[in-house]
Amino acid sequence: MSFRRIALINPPIDEDRIRCIDAGHWQPLNLLALASHIKHSDYECDIVIYDQEIMSKDEIYHSLANFQPDLVGISPNIDSYQQTIHIAKLCKAINAKVVLGGNYASSLGSRILFNRKEIDYIIKRDGEIPFLELIKGKSLANIKNVIYRQGNNIFENDLAYNNSATISEIDYSLVDLEKYFNNYALNRNKGPFNRPLAFLSQRGCVWKDKTGGCTFCSRELISRFDNTKQVWNRIRKLKEQFSIDAIMDVGDDFLGNLDWFTSFYENKTNFNDEFGIRFIYSRVNHINDTTVKMLKDLNTFEIFLGIESGDQSILKNTIKGNTIDQQKRAIKLLEKNNINVALGFVLGLPGENRKTLEATSNYIESLLNHTNITEVVVSIMTPLPGSPSYDLMLDHNKLGHKYLNSDMYDLIDLQKDWVNNFCDVSFDEIIHISHKLNQLKDNVTVEFDYA
Repeated sequence: MSFRRIALINPPIDEDRIRCIDAGHWQPLNLLALASHIKHSDYECDIVIYDQEIMSKDEIYHSLANFQPDLVGISPNIDSYQQTIHIAKLCKAINAKVVLGGNYASSLGSRILFNRKEIDYIIKRDGEIPFLELIKGKSLANIKNVIYRQGNNIFENDLAYNNSATISEIDYSLVDLEKYFNNYALNRNKGPFNRPLAFLSQRGCVWKDKTGGCTFCSRELISRFDNTKQVWNRIRKLKEQFSIDAIMDVGDDFLGNLDWFTSFYENKTNFNDEFGIRFIYSRVNHINDTTVKMLKDLNTFEIFLGIESGDQSILKNTIKGNTIDQQKRAIKLLEKNNINVALGFVLGLPGENRKTLEATSNYIESLLNHTNITEVVVSIMTPLPGSPSYDLMLDHNKLGHKYLNSDMYDLIDLQKDWVNNFCDVSFDEIIHISHKLNQLKDNVTVEFDYA
């Protein structure tokens, strides 16, 4: 069976969840990667992208009904899974097949197909090649990364990873970029840029490859990096085509491979002060005099650092791989070089207690004295499917039976079960600290989310 009318959806968040404060200006690279690979293959089909960043729930529903797709690809997370299932049921009513992809679907895999008859296929991890083969009608048994149902049986094929982060150049004309740029203009922390573009130059986390990753991390293994000369060539063309003035790289750790980052720096071409790096993620271990000089030369505006806790024992329990002293030095060095920092913290990490919570609260308050702190994101620990913490839940003698066969979760219930069984502090005490932190400083956003 081949498909000619393809809908790709980043679904709306569920009713009880809070929309991210910077939503609206991140282009959907996950969907664009799939659509671009299809377009470059010359396979003839109609593709429409539906992105909750710029579309309301009702707009997505209405547009789907008008388009009448024969295949719908959805990329859910734990925040949007209820909406995903609702959309899937609507699509089945118009006889469309439904395929899920992304971290959440990859982690739960066959469990979703077992529980949800409205889902026809799962594509695990890298999706560009298997998705194209699926829509062309290749035999399901011969498509890598696909999980599918045949009669009453569920089959899971072998995994294959792409050799690089990007296998087909992203075609941003598949979405209305002006809507994203207009939303960015409303950002109170926009910096000197007006037209930043979400960008993909690498996938995976080197730290996770080496260690299995931080306790809360559900991201994929296997780091891949694009050729830096090709990356700069893509940036040059995007500047010419869309007049972009910055990139926001979505890689988990932009500095994780120092050889790659050095090559990226050395191969910069036609670079000037009017173009820069709006945002990257990094681990504090990689922030030093050498890398900061390169970041400054690249006109870097903001870096997200996952700090997580103000207690060293909690960092060790979390397999964070750095120290509080390293964190302080990194923030101070970035401040000295006028590079802004967004900080991430997680409350309720393994072994959390009143003393460690108070240490984290005091640590956050002290860090806000730095002039370059633009945002503090405080999350409550959530054991996401695919993370080491979720595996601990499954292995727990009181919790395993509750979560072993589940694919849909009550987030508060999940967080409470984690805290009650893996921390030495109550959930109410964590909520109390979170409310206290939320009152710290008017010009810094303290955002509460899951981790």
